[in-house]
This record gives sequence, structure tokens and C-alpha cells, in this order.
Amino acid sequence: MDPIDITVRVNKVNAAKVREVGTAHNGTLEDNKTAHALAESEEPAVPLAEKIVDHEILCFMFESEESAAAFVEAAAAAIGVAPGIFKGAMTARRNGEKFDLPVPENDQTGIPPTSPASER
Repeated sequence: MDPIDITVRVNKVNAAKVREVGTAHNGTLEDNKTAHALAESEEPAVPLAEKIVDHEILCFMFESEESAAAFVEAAAAAIGVAPGIFKGAMTARRNGEKFDLPVPENDQTGIPPTSPASER
């Protein structure tokens, strides 16, 4: 079977977690670059946007579809989102062609709260 390339865009807060999960699932980190949606001279329209737009683009290569799917599920759990939501920030390719990696499309209902505010 041909290797699978997964490109995922993740904010800087979660990039290290995703990187760790990728290598733990035998993914080879192919490329690592930072992307900025705003030029240095631009001000964000919404203050929170300044934190959201600064992200990293991580490119992993996996030897099998099973390893790639396991990575998506584990990375989603590591950053506290459903696999279907994590899948929305990534692109999977095999032989240079995009394809749909089979990942559960479940919602956020099974995700445990990560902040004290959610316990109120």
C-alpha cells in the first residue's frame, strides 16, 4: 500500500501535542513551517484573531491507512476535539491525490471538559 501524507493546520498552542502524537504513531514529520494570516503591520479585526491565525502546518507521512486514522483519533483526543473536527483542519493524500481518510465523524458530546469554566 502506498504511504499517506497528512497535512494538518494546528494553532501553536496545540502544535507540540500533535507533533508528539504523530511521531508516537510512526509518522514521519516531512515539513514544519509557520503560517501567518496577517502581515506584521496589520491589526486583527477581532483581538482573539491574533491568537487564532498564528499556526503551524505539519506534514506527516504514514505507511498505512490504519496508522494515519489512529493518528487522527489520538491527535484529536490530545487537543480535546472530536476526530471529525480535527479532520476538518487536515488534508490526506495518497500518490499526490486527495482522498477521504475514514475517521469517525462524531461530535463533541464524548469530549471531556478541559477547563474549570465548563464545570459550572
